[in-house]
Amino acid sequence: MSDYDVLAVIEEKKASQDDCGNVSVSEEPVWRGWVRVREMGSTEYWQACAVNEQETVKLFARPSARLAHLNPSRCRVRLAGYPEPLDIASVGQTGGRDSEVLIRASRKRSGAVPYGD
Repeated sequence: MSDYDVLAVIEEKKASQDDCGNVSVSEEPVWRGWVRVREMGSTEYWQACAVNEQETVKLFARPSARLAHLNPSRCRVRLAGYPEPLDIASVGQTGGRDSEVLIRASRKRSGAVPYGD
């Protein structure tokens, strides 16, 4: 059985304008795949709490050109079994070429500004 056991869908916020000039914002899926989910270590956990984040996780995925070109500030990830989407903080490689992709994501605490606002 694979370590990549949670289905993830990454959505990117896109704005469009109609003929009348009205702007609408939507989230479009830009990547779908299986990830390995790990909770943050204790030091990382407390650092995340210091900036009002909670439920901070690391997601590991197989290399993908789509993941390499994501703009984290415009993306969020939905994980199967999680009640709400998580904001993506960063996307990077865990090592050299063809290594796993590391996605850091978190859900903001109540009172914090939610994704897209």
